[in-house]
Amino acid sequence: MISLPSSDPWLPCSSARVCVLLAILALTACAPRETWVHRTFMIDRTLSSLHEVSIDTPAGAIPTLTGGRGEPLVLIHGFGGDKDNWTRMARHLKERFTIWAPDLLGFGEAPKDSGADYHIHAQAERVLAWADAAHLRRFHVGGNSMGGYIAGDLAANHPDRVLSLWLIDPAGVRDAKPGLVEQAYRENGSIIMAVDSRTAYRAMLELIFNDAPPWIPGFVLDSLADQAVHDRVLRMKVFRDLADQAQPQLNELLPKVQVPTMLVWGERDQVVDVSGVSVLQKVQPALYAVVMPDTGHAPMLDKPGVVAADYLRFHDRFAARTGSLN
Repeated sequence: MISLPSSDPWLPCSSARVCVLLAILALTACAPRETWVHRTFMIDRTLSSLHEVSIDTPAGAIPTLTGGRGEPLVLIHGFGGDKDNWTRMARHLKERFTIWAPDLLGFGEAPKDSGADYHIHAQAERVLAWADAAHLRRFHVGGNSMGGYIAGDLAANHPDRVLSLWLIDPAGVRDAKPGLVEQAYRENGSIIMAVDSRTAYRAMLELIFNDAPPWIPGFVLDSLADQAVHDRVLRMKVFRDLADQAQPQLNELLPKVQVPTMLVWGERDQVVDVSGVSVLQKVQPALYAVVMPDTGHAPMLDKPGVVAADYLRFHDRFAARTGSLN
């Protein structure tokens, strides 16, 4: 297990933030808030050489970010997240991989279907259908939180499609010490990740990032919070399906995974406890495991450059050993 130094904020100095704000203001003068938000995301995507495409699937049209060059790397966001969770990290990977980051059904700009099955295997099968529609035959796959759980299901059940597996603070680890989210749900059924106000949304971010979220313009936070409040009932449904202990957990899935697998975990993750690392190492001793100090539940947002650099080292290590991950 490797511990890495923690550094790499999104914008390293206040002057960089000022430059971004000036660019936003120039693009959005007199525009409504949603236009400001959209163009802010567009700037971030452009810096990472990503653009949006729409992939038609049986579940509907799935907005997807893609860009870069090299082998395809599919990145699956977590509960409450969306495709833009990967934008900042993508700029550190775009020279080695073609990034594919879809919105999951029920999140981001994807269709909101309250009648769909959101258990992990059902979600993984929808991602596979999306990959088919995007003409991705074989791909590397990674995911954060719920997305890591989905990625694990994909790798376990479709070994012919997955080249390598990247788990970032994954959900679904049975026998790990419960995080604050699981504790609240067990004790009184409350779902603190399904928020009912802007205040609750900001409190959720503080939980995810240990009181210090990456810098994001306030109007963007308000827009994300309003969407989360609007989708609260659907998110409660998704969470209940996610938390169903009757479905196979990562503990059961990982022994079936035959491809190189990397596990990253924030040492100060309050959502899913870092004790999950030792639990998963017991069932899959070959894991390439990294624990990041002073890091919370979303390292790819908190320290994108650090996470990306270690992922590249992981690939270099296995390419040197096998000649290729293909």
